[in-house]
Amino acid sequence: MHENFREASHTIIHDQSIVQSPWTDGGRSCLALVLSPWFTRAWTALELRLTHKGKVWVIYDDPSGYKLKNLDENILARHPAYSSRGHWIVSSLVEQLRQQQFNNIGDILKVLRTRNTSWPRDLMVVAGLLTEHKPETTKSDFIALITRAVIAGLVVIEESFLYHGHATMSQKGGWSWCPFSLLDVQLRTNADEYERVYVDEQGATTGYWKYRELEKGDTDKLQPYSFHISVHWQIRTALDQWENCLLLQHRYTSPKALLVIPLGSGISNIGGEDYHVLECQFVGTVYTLLEWGESFRITVRLGKLESEPIMNAKDCIDEYRGIKGPRMVMPPSGHDLISIREARKKVLAPSERA
Repeated sequence: MHENFREASHTIIHDQSIVQSPWTDGGRSCLALVLSPWFTRAWTALELRLTHKGKVWVIYDDPSGYKLKNLDENILARHPAYSSRGHWIVSSLVEQLRQQQFNNIGDILKVLRTRNTSWPRDLMVVAGLLTEHKPETTKSDFIALITRAVIAGLVVIEESFLYHGHATMSQKGGWSWCPFSLLDVQLRTNADEYERVYVDEQGATTGYWKYRELEKGDTDKLQPYSFHISVHWQIRTALDQWENCLLLQHRYTSPKALLVIPLGSGISNIGGEDYHVLECQFVGTVYTLLEWGESFRITVRLGKLESEPIMNAKDCIDEYRGIKGPRMVMPPSGHDLISIREARKKVLAPSERA
């Protein structure tokens, strides 16, 4: 269905609440459009984004009969100097939706969380189509498949996406840090470049974190950030061997940290460059009251190895810090990120592209 909007030369919006609204010049009719149930639909975000080739028309009420008005020529304000402030603001809401770029998870959630669908699962279908991934809705795990496709396509995501209390797609290896749905996570949207992580095609994620080794007695000051029984058990089981665990965090002001298990040193190829990383297994998110003191940053990759730890966390850190070579400080950005995204599009199966 979405392809019809992409190729349409004319699209007509016929919403009952708008049809009952009388047409007037100025901002009132534009406001009626934005306040209508039509504008709050998740599918509307997709439809408006795709209708760039043709013209968009809206039906309004009129004493002489219904009026068909062009969205760009008759309804939206063209310039702030020639329209009221209210008309310009309301028009900007429509234009933001039409021109929205989806460069990170926050951009997607900003659109979807203010909109609704008849079926909750449709929000994930829209998320896939907005980012040009064709959802295979006949598969039982299609929500997880959409989440993986969207994240892999973005290449770089917000580090705060990892701070969640949900069950993950796998226990070890690729995507073992990732919840089943994009909509499961609350994001910190003002993250800077240091607070973003790189995700490869196999679902391993690489970031640059502050770290803290655990000491005897520290476990009393850690609480699982989850009410999910399996997640709670996984964290508690890992903490039974606290000497194998490590805490990762970006901001000392945050009470949350990632609990991981170091597995050894490795090399991550990012954008054609090799970086030395500390390979770790994701365990979960914890609340912590621990003092961090002086701390160093370390490049960590989660979800690559599926092995068991062969040494404790301190020995893993010492081994890693003794290796000479480049570390990833910030994930790819700018032209480098665009190049990686374009290259990744080419390797996706045709069925995964919308």
